[in-house]
Amino acid sequence: MSEKPEGPKESLGPLLDRLLPFVERVLLVDDGSNDGSGDIAAAWQFRQPEKIRLYRRPNGGKGMALRAGFSRLLLEEFTHIVTLDADLQHRPEDLPHFRAEAVRTRAELVIGTRLHQKEGYPLARYRANAVGDWWISRILKYVVEHAQSAYRLYESNFLRRLELHEQGFAIETELLVRMIRLGGRIAYVPIPPIYDGLGSHFRPIMDTYKIFVAFSTAPARPHDDRAPGGNKKPYAA
Repeated sequence: MSEKPEGPKESLGPLLDRLLPFVERVLLVDDGSNDGSGDIAAAWQFRQPEKIRLYRRPNGGKGMALRAGFSRLLLEEFTHIVTLDADLQHRPEDLPHFRAEAVRTRAELVIGTRLHQKEGYPLARYRANAVGDWWISRILKYVVEHAQSAYRLYESNFLRRLELHEQGFAIETELLVRMIRLGGRIAYVPIPPIYDGLGSHFRPIMDTYKIFVAFSTAPARPHDDRAPGGNKKPYAA
């Protein structure tokens, strides 16, 4: 099976085919795509309406798309929510490792990290992520790894407690920092670096800096008032 990342139009179908066996529900957020991927998403929803939902919204940036997706999924009783990219940079087959680590550590957030493996990782991006992680860890006094990783497993009840504001690519950093400041437990799962020349609009250092400027006055670690359990359904993505 080829794992060469392509554009969302070419990769969305193969991704869904591989992802569906691992989750209860898939929510696709189409934020104004013009490459045909929205039509592919609609076709998949038509074929499997019981498992796939499509939410169309104007393009407002990655942060806005993630926040919209969270808002919809958190209305239901899923225990966890998974986020991953649609370009085959993230392997759905790794999801069981995320679940196992969440159970083992009782972590509210499990992050897929590529930093354990330099081979195949663009050197400039590796260094930028490492510098960003060092800076975040120093400010928070809490060691973090691959703060910008988009492949994550969130515990739903804890996610409901977060007040998010970021609209752009720094949303992952905002989520991580706010969870740590609320006393959330963070765990990590190694994932392979799959790039094959793909570019990115994300600026690891600049966008991370924007997040800390935006909410540097947020409370540090308030008492743990996490909501009680009660969710019944398993995982959504």
